[in-house]
Amino acid sequence: DPWRSLDPPSIRDPGPDTNNFPNSPFTLPRGGVYIETSPVYYETAARGLSPPTYNWEYLLRLGITNSFEFRLYGNGLTFPLADPGFPAATAPVGFAPVVVDTKMHLWDENPDGWMPATGLEVYIQTEFASEFLQQGTQPGVVVLFSKELPIGWTFGWNIGCVTQVQPDGNFKYTAAVQWAFSRAITADTDIFLQGFHGQAALPRGISDSGIGGGFTRYIGSRWCLFGAWNAGLNERGPATILYSGLAAAL
Repeated sequence: DPWRSLDPPSIRDPGPDTNNFPNSPFTLPRGGVYIETSPVYYETAARGLSPPTYNWEYLLRLGITNSFEFRLYGNGLTFPLADPGFPAATAPVGFAPVVVDTKMHLWDENPDGWMPATGLEVYIQTEFASEFLQQGTQPGVVVLFSKELPIGWTFGWNIGCVTQVQPDGNFKYTAAVQWAFSRAITADTDIFLQGFHGQAALPRGISDSGIGGGFTRYIGSRWCLFGAWNAGLNERGPATILYSGLAAAL
């Protein structure tokens, strides 16, 4: 829609991305701005890898055109909590790496067939972070899909390749899959069931695989609240991932 950028800002279109694990293939209109933040993002200890950790994550989104978005993401303030297996002296408070991100909307869903709405996300995790949280420059590429289902459900899923820098300086490539089934239960409230394997669509700390559910509550056209509880499915990852946040359209 070439006139979409003239519409009043709305957090409902295209909706927040950090409310669940997959990102939608839809972008902000030209000149649109979203601020998304989760003041509460908590992961329990990952065996042998990290202590319980609290984060205050953020996502800033700017519509460059109606189909291209520039984004800045990060886990933000990172506060490892005391744990018998991880002495407090080895777990200082810091600021997680900044991720420079872009998203492009490729095409809309074909309602008469099985072609889903599709987008492409490309990001680079930088070394702009507290020294003990720096993990090298790590790129990622994710293809984003969304498909409307019967009786009001929407299925969103992402498939991509993410990287990690190994101690020898080489990249380790990991396949990452995220999905969510969502449905409106009132005019202002959505619920969703979600999961991921490998990593969420954006690098959210220590990840492996998990499943959970949550809600999105819209407040007027410019604000929304969201939250989710998730359980880890592998001993290498955290047993619980809990988060709650809000998003605003400016």
